[in-house]
Amino acid sequence: MSRIELSNLSQYLKASGGKCPPFTKIPVLDGEAQLSYEDFFRSFILLNVPCLIRKPCLLTDWPCRSDWRTEEGKACMKHLVSIVPKDLIVPVSDCQKKYFNSQECNEKHFHEFLEYWNNTG
Repeated sequence: MSRIELSNLSQYLKASGGKCPPFTKIPVLDGEAQLSYEDFFRSFILLNVPCLIRKPCLLTDWPCRSDWRTEEGKACMKHLVSIVPKDLIVPVSDCQKKYFNSQECNEKHFHEFLEYWNNTG
């Protein structure tokens, strides 16, 4: 992994009340070794650190790579239905509508999203 090591990160987090330090460069994941989800979570998600994943093969052991998609590469809605409660409110983005520099995002119950997904295929 080509990555800028942030010196004294734990000391910085304690001193800043847990806020992430400012970044001048984004870490790039481009090595040959696989990265476990636990390591990714601790190093990037937990600290809210952005990164660029150049080699998806680094993530082959992550369950979402096999559980969340079919062999054809499409979303595996059967799996999502088995783990997401129907009445859970989820964010849904409309990729056809821009909102500032992103897509318009609304909240829907998961079952409403499923109805939309199943009727627009």
